[in-house]
Amino acid sequence: MKIISSRQNPEIIEVIRLKHKKHRDQRNQFYAEGIRTCSTLMQSGIRPVMLYITQEGFQACEQYSLKGPMTLVTQPVMEKLTDAPEPSGVFGVFAQPHQPSWDMVMSGVVLANVSDPGNMGTLIRSCAAFNAQSVIVIGGADVWHPKVVQASAGTHGYVAIVSATWPELMAYKPHDAALLALVSADGISIDAYKQSDNALLVVGNEAHGIPDSWVAQCDERITITMPGKTESLNAAVAGSIALYEFFART
Repeated sequence: MKIISSRQNPEIIEVIRLKHKKHRDQRNQFYAEGIRTCSTLMQSGIRPVMLYITQEGFQACEQYSLKGPMTLVTQPVMEKLTDAPEPSGVFGVFAQPHQPSWDMVMSGVVLANVSDPGNMGTLIRSCAAFNAQSVIVIGGADVWHPKVVQASAGTHGYVAIVSATWPELMAYKPHDAALLALVSADGISIDAYKQSDNALLVVGNEAHGIPDSWVAQCDERITITMPGKTESLNAAVAGSIALYEFFART
């Protein structure tokens, strides 16, 4: 197994550049940290380019039966790779999967200008958990941002992820899929609408919601009933509740 001990190693410098979207796009790669996240990505079929591991990380890979191309690195090198205050010992570089064609887009969620990476990752994880099959990303955070990947717990490979524009969604979405705008007030309940499992739930920007012109093009407005004393929910919380209500609760 190859060993890297220098923090100035050219290969390590190239990996660090993946922190920037420009380089992720150029190389069609992204990275993930931690044995569980890397393991989940690999189990879902996303191909590892290289796993950078410390000696401790190597033991974790053996425990999880994680196999793939590996490079052993020293602790100082791992600390340079990661932004985590306590490096886990496993740092994986992965190939971005090819974007699926529109005919593969099924029920799921539309992330309309969701800008917080943590919210985006949480919603991807919720889709995977509740068996919603597609995630359409319109603007907002980069879906391959390391914070999105960490918040998703590596579940990117369990959903079909499509980056698009709103006009592309309107032109290519499945004709029998209902487009449901999740709004904070004046929408109907999910139970009142729940006519079929074929739907795309639109979750808007954390501060500004869904643009009015986009809401007008949706088939229905959906609001989560909140009997308590707050006017709205965090985007990831609201979207996750809506996904559960629509796809998982019977």
